[in-house]
Amino acid sequence: MDDIDVPGPARTYALVENALVMQLVQSSTPISELFVPGMPWRDISDLSPQPQVGWSYTPATDTAAESYSPPVIAPLTSITGAAFLALLTSDELTAITKIAIGDAGTLAWLLSLSMAGSMVQLDDPALKSRLDALVSAGALTADRESVLLADGVTTAN
Repeated sequence: MDDIDVPGPARTYALVENALVMQLVQSSTPISELFVPGMPWRDISDLSPQPQVGWSYTPATDTAAESYSPPVIAPLTSITGAAFLALLTSDELTAITKIAIGDAGTLAWLLSLSMAGSMVQLDDPALKSRLDALVSAGALTADRESVLLADGVTTAN
């Protein structure tokens, strides 16, 4: 009678290259039987939370176990002028345009936003001052100003 090899429970493995998780594989077959020897696979089955592709890997040292960490996403601090204009609702843009007709500074600001390659620094005090003036004039609400300055990615429409 032949022995039947019953695979064990599935394990999860991370391929780590350049200190980053590049690929995940789940298999009940040992990873060494699936890929050529020497590939930097790490068994992450018992880790919680489970590392994901793109996470950083820190190897073990004499004083610390190996570890994984999610990518750090830097806050958005600049967007294109066109992207900034696209965040405005049509009512907001209409109100700002009406103000620009009588205010050369606002007109110049709107024109600069629409120029190809223009960038808006969301943490620029001059932008905050400009938006404060638009709130005072009734073109924007204070809540919308906060959204525009906070992350620049929340769409208005």
